Amino acid sequence: MRASTSLDLVVACVVGAFMARLTTWVDGGDHSATPAELEVAFRATVVPGARGAGGAAVMAAVIRQRCGAA
Repeated sequence: MRASTSLDLVVACVVGAFMARLTTWVDGGDHSATPAELEVAFRATVVPGARGAGGAAVMAAVIRQRCGAA
């Protein structure tokens, strides 16, 4: 598998996980956690795995995709 394909897969998984958690929080109506608390929990769960899968390149790609940059 090419490195760019692996990176695309990791980015898609991270973004998908973020969107799933956000959707559950918004649609579920359970706002016992603040948005800041959700972000901390999400990062604590996802960032170590993303770093292991490709380091800083993965996180840079996630930030670019999340911010809509090319």
